[in-house]
Amino acid sequence: MADQLGEDLVRRGFKASGPNTKWLSDITEIKCKNGKLHLTAILDCFDGAIVGPSMGKHKRSAFAFQLFIMP
Repeated sequence: MADQLGEDLVRRGFKASGPNTKWLSDITEIKCKNGKLHLTAILDCFDGAIVGPSMGKHKRSAFAFQLFIMP
C-alpha cells in the first residue's frame, strides 16, 4: 500500500525529539443526519498536541493541506 500512497517517511516512528519536527494527519468521516462530515487534524508527535483541526463536507487533499497554511 505504501507504493500507492508514497514513501513511508515516518517508518512507524511516532515520537519526535522536539516540537514542530514531525507532524501526522488523518481524515475521519462522520455520518450525520444530513450527510457526512469530514474531520481532519494535524498532531505534533513531540507532545501529542493538535496543531490544527479542520472540518468540511468533502474529503479532498486540499482540505487537509489548508491546515498547514492556517495562521
